[in-house]
Amino acid sequence: MRKEIIFAIILGLILGGIILYGLRLANQATKDLNLTPQTTPTPEVQSTNSQTSPETKDTLTISYPQDNSVSSTEKITLTGSGPANANLAIIAENYQEFIQTDDQGNFSQEINLVGGENEISVSLVNQGKLETKQITIIYTTAKIEI
Repeated sequence: MRKEIIFAIILGLILGGIILYGLRLANQATKDLNLTPQTTPTPEVQSTNSQTSPETKDTLTISYPQDNSVSSTEKITLTGSGPANANLAIIAENYQEFIQTDDQGNFSQEINLVGGENEISVSLVNQGKLETKQITIIYTTAKIEI
């Protein structure tokens, strides 16, 4: 009887040590992550022609939010541009919506995020071609310190 109790205590200490070591590694890994979104400046293109090229009107662009950004709010507003009066499909974790761009090709849609990583996919069919852009937004309720 005494041998089993000693064996159970030793086994419990070993398993507890392994679990504590794993938690320590997980906490250290999250501290090492840089939670501020990385932004890269976008170069401005100056054109001598006052009209925009037809290729830029036909492409899908997501202007906000940036890919791999962190949000502390449950709702975000997805904005972007594409061809005028084009049909778009927005698909997220718990969200699906079909919208249409306005006369200038702009769109804006509010999306509910789920806790953790949210992959948002925006698809456009234009002249028989499917164009899809994907971004990842991380929603957290933890206090983000900079």
